[in-house]
Amino acid sequence: MRTQLLRATLALSLATALSADIIAEEPPDAGGQVSTANIISGTPGENISQIRGRINFATDLWGFYIADPSLFSARAISCGVCDMVDPQLFLLDANGFGIYLNNDRNNSNPLPLLPAGHPNGPQTPGFYYLGISAFDRDPRNANGRIFPNNPVTAVHGPAGPGGADPLSGYTGGPGNSGGTYRINLTGASAVPEPATWMSMGGALALGFLLSRRRPPVN
Repeated sequence: MRTQLLRATLALSLATALSADIIAEEPPDAGGQVSTANIISGTPGENISQIRGRINFATDLWGFYIADPSLFSARAISCGVCDMVDPQLFLLDANGFGIYLNNDRNNSNPLPLLPAGHPNGPQTPGFYYLGISAFDRDPRNANGRIFPNNPVTAVHGPAGPGGADPLSGYTGGPGNSGGTYRINLTGASAVPEPATWMSMGGALALGFLLSRRRPPVN
């Protein structure tokens, strides 16, 4: 009976972790460099549905895990408190190299979209950084912009003069707007906390040991 209870508890814990959903929010304030980004941590499989923050004419970077690149998307949305006028979104890999960027969804919608399944999107599972800034504050390095600046409605890959190198700073001044933003995500999950990995590993080890125990011989 005790063994069955422990197994049921373990199964429930794993199922809860895999089905959970979180909203990431400031504070702390997200920085604009990979060294100062907000890393969204949690339990394995914990989906990130939305990011909430505020920019004061700067750039915010958020770090998370993408397990299935074909499912990842990010879109800035309109909401009651969203007063950032013209945001742009871009994705970087774990080392700060550019993946893709969008400024305006289309000619009538200035809210950016990084679509799922796009050929310029992420191709391999791993850790990524999502950046948000206002037009025309663009990610760059010593060689120039990482992404092209035009057309503003395109989904750009890292084809700018700095496209072959990682992020080191930004160009275009502070951007033309600051304010509160909301970003809806699909296909993004929390980065496991060390304590979570240890507790989950211990639970899995316990389940394995219980499954290997033999009933006493009468």
